[in-house]
Amino acid sequence: MDLGDDSVPAPLPGSRKRLRSPGLGNNSSSFESFPLRLDHHPTGVPRPVDIKRKRPRLSGSIGAVDSPMGSKDDSMRSLLTLMDLPPEILQYVFTFADPITLGRLICVNRTFRSLLDPTCPLPPKSASSKIKHLSIQKQDSIWTNSRKTFLHGFPKPMDAMTELDMWRLVRGHSCQYCGKRATQQLSYSTSNPWNAGPGLDNVRSIWPFRVRSCGRCLQPRLVKDTELAFSSSSALRSGLPFAIMTQDMNYIPSSAIQQKTPPPHLELIKYYFRPQLEELEKRFHRVEALGAATLGEWKKGLEAAGRERNADATRFEQWELHGGFSRISMTLGHNETAGGANLGPLSGQEHPLPKIDRMQQIDWRSGAGTPSSGYVALESSISGSISGGRHRQSYFFSCMRQTFPETRSFGIRTNPVPTQNPSTQLASCPRSRGLTHPELPKYFLFRILRAKPLFDILVQEPNVVSRKQKLPEQNVAKRLRGAALL
Repeated sequence: MDLGDDSVPAPLPGSRKRLRSPGLGNNSSSFESFPLRLDHHPTGVPRPVDIKRKRPRLSGSIGAVDSPMGSKDDSMRSLLTLMDLPPEILQYVFTFADPITLGRLICVNRTFRSLLDPTCPLPPKSASSKIKHLSIQKQDSIWTNSRKTFLHGFPKPMDAMTELDMWRLVRGHSCQYCGKRATQQLSYSTSNPWNAGPGLDNVRSIWPFRVRSCGRCLQPRLVKDTELAFSSSSALRSGLPFAIMTQDMNYIPSSAIQQKTPPPHLELIKYYFRPQLEELEKRFHRVEALGAATLGEWKKGLEAAGRERNADATRFEQWELHGGFSRISMTLGHNETAGGANLGPLSGQEHPLPKIDRMQQIDWRSGAGTPSSGYVALESSISGSISGGRHRQSYFFSCMRQTFPETRSFGIRTNPVPTQNPSTQLASCPRSRGLTHPELPKYFLFRILRAKPLFDILVQEPNVVSRKQKLPEQNVAKRLRGAALL
């Protein structure tokens, strides 16, 4: 081999060093043209100063980057809040909830309260004209539908009472006047109805008077029948409901007296409620000012009105004596001990959805148990939650996320669902997740809040959604029916 030849020599076998090609200058001096970085490896390729080493920050959404993914709609990836949902959709979700769950939902925020409390004004109708299948309902109708769906045979509210007032009376534990809570568990049974409270130191509901009170607050508001008979308002006794009580301020249901003879040493006293008497006297004076003829007609219906009000109280007395409090918790599947009721766990009850063995019940308990922490315990009543606790919105959503952690695989069922009967809708909801009916409202609400495509399906027409999501129109219609939301 000629050593003076300028040709490229052949690489030696086993040599790993690449030889310099002919015609190229030595670039070792190029390192001097650029300042060296302290963190730069001396054997690496030099990098000019004006070259940016960091990747550009993505601003906002993926659509801001010039990439094939940027053509997608940014709103499909945004996270929805309660303010993005029309009130019509929220109210429809509430129709799947049982009364106890409604009592907890009403404590979440002001928006939920305005949709469930009859004393609050309803929010205005959604400005979007694309919600054609839903309309804002009266708050009392939601409670009525929930009672008829989940609690068959439960008495309807008494006269001049809303569904919410009735549930406050049934599920409450504290006195309406002083706020005192029940000190001991009362026994409501036909075997021993003579010591059912309230006494002087306990709290219970007095059905004829439509109040829940302790004995000390109730005593000054009572009027004996003998006192009213010799007063100027004796003619109004027939229109007033009455309650039978003992000297120890124990309320005795009238139906219990008819079924069982009271002990001989027990003295029973007939009482009227002073606030009801004062209200009836005001009505009497207003009718009296209209003339004698009008007053005569009003007196004819006074006795019938009194019998009707006593009959309403008798329905609740019989429901209470036959274990109504325990049946509420057993039917709805809530494990709690209400004041004055022997409430057991869920045991072999028939549900619109079959219970799956692998279903894990959510634990709503937290470390903090005060109203300021936003926590209302399972043992608390609806009225206690309404008057005391205030759930934080973040706490509410954290509970739903704990129940349904699968946030990236929300598929929508494609089986058609009839929408005539609410119980039929519940029976047709996704069974693969093992949901029982008290958990359905949390499931649907969480599903709407986390799934933007589902929200678009609800508030937009099917053809618009099919163009946006590139889905066949018939597939969108199946999703609407399968979601059981329209």
